[in-house]
Amino acid sequence: MRMVLGLSFVALASPIWADEEITIVPLVDGMTITTKEGVIAPISVRVQSLGPGFCASRVSVGDHSVEVLAPPLTWSDWYEVTSVFSSISHTVSKTVLCDTDIIGEVRYYAQEE
Repeated sequence: MRMVLGLSFVALASPIWADEEITIVPLVDGMTITTKEGVIAPISVRVQSLGPGFCASRVSVGDHSVEVLAPPLTWSDWYEVTSVFSSISHTVSKTVLCDTDIIGEVRYYAQEE
């Protein structure tokens, strides 16, 4: 005999990366973003090197981080830093691990104001 005790299921909205539903903003070191409540969705980043070669970088969202090798003058792929489910403010930061700088973008579901 099998018994399942205390399990309950909650229906959650899943993300659909439709252009009109997501927010993409320039990555500014120390910026704050607020994610949308009720949606399980990733916070993703992409970067590019401003120099003639690849540039190692680290992007952090709170306690989570991802290391990305930024290609010169073209965007990297999108990299997921973390997934969230709630309307929370997150601090985003970047660390450049080379002699040149990088630019980046952050993609997430923004809380409607």
